[in-house]
Amino acid sequence: MISNYLKMALRNIGKNKVFSLINIAGLSIGLSASFVIGISIYYDLTFDNFHPNGDRIYRVTTTFTSPDGTYKHRGVTIPLGQEIKEGMAGIDKAATFYSTYLQKITPENEDAEYKNIDDIIYTDASYFDLFKYHWLAGDANKILENPNEVVLTRSRAAKYFPGQASEEVVGKTLVYNDSVNMKVVGVVDNFKGRTDLDFQEFLSYKTANSTGQKNRVLSTNWNSTYSASQLFLLVHDTRVLPQIRQQLDRLAKIHEDKDNVSKGYIRSFNLQPLADIHFDQDLGAFDHIGRTANSKVLFSLACVALFLLLLGCVNFINLNTAQATKRAREIGIRKTLGSSKKQLRYQFITETALLTLGAAMLSLLAIPVLLRIFSDFLPGGIQPELFENIVVVVSIVFLLVAVTLISGIRPPLILTIFIPL
Repeated sequence: MISNYLKMALRNIGKNKVFSLINIAGLSIGLSASFVIGISIYYDLTFDNFHPNGDRIYRVTTTFTSPDGTYKHRGVTIPLGQEIKEGMAGIDKAATFYSTYLQKITPENEDAEYKNIDDIIYTDASYFDLFKYHWLAGDANKILENPNEVVLTRSRAAKYFPGQASEEVVGKTLVYNDSVNMKVVGVVDNFKGRTDLDFQEFLSYKTANSTGQKNRVLSTNWNSTYSASQLFLLVHDTRVLPQIRQQLDRLAKIHEDKDNVSKGYIRSFNLQPLADIHFDQDLGAFDHIGRTANSKVLFSLACVALFLLLLGCVNFINLNTAQATKRAREIGIRKTLGSSKKQLRYQFITETALLTLGAAMLSLLAIPVLLRIFSDFLPGGIQPELFENIVVVVSIVFLLVAVTLISGIRPPLILTIFIPL
């Protein structure tokens, strides 16, 4: 029976080539727009969703209140991290880092030099304890304890030492700013998922003594706050968040500046979920990140995609309904020969499914071209390969089924009510 439906559907599509092409073109426009918008939304929604216990990871931020208003700051005062690492109820792990860049890096025994390198942070073992990396070489248990030590990602190691295995890179030397010799003590794999934590070089905190950044990176001043200074917490349970906030408020109170308070300047610390960082337009992500997503814009884009898709479906329904007179003879003859309404409806649904499939194939073929055309308006990391993701594939299948049902339900209901006589 199914093969008969397919055979009849292909015959009808072949007999009405112009009509079928118009239907496929109309649907493909809506599907193409939906695919591009949908993959853009999916891209932003999947940032940093792969971390173990990611729902319990929070960033500590700072809010300054003054007579002139309220100002939110993504950084924290550096001593706060050390205070929390020494012990705070409700917190399983705490990690700090300080983002920076270097003007010049020269790899040992390599005829190359690299200038204005970013994606670099000062940190310690606590960072790798909270954010899980796959270690390719080096001892993950004893890292970044000494001055002038650095851990590289796979991509950064390949950049500095092309063609060398990770085990060979460990022990090599990098010369920073022509004067600081850094020893590579480990190589980690890059995160496989999309992330704003896209750091490539990890320096030990004690290295700041050699690079001239001691006063910032190792500051003990509670009244200095830098956007480069970041503090992340892994809470024991989300139910203890009120307790943690109370402890942060107490620390802010203990270390407040009396003169500033007397002038109406008050500092407080806040907790920001890891999943919210990519969508925070006010705080932003980190110093080296230039782009964050806007959840309101994504919602608006989703509405536009839905509207275009429904417009294509309505156009399809209208075109099929306009053919009612032409299809009336076919329906009358098939009813006379014994076809039931159910069989006729299945036939029309099959035709709709084939047309939808044709429109989908045309849309997918157009995706690389559309991504290039709209590259200035889309996130830089969107590539056609994203459509190979299993989640995206399943979503497209469900979308095509939904479009087939929406577009194919009404025409059969109208066409099959014709009376043969």
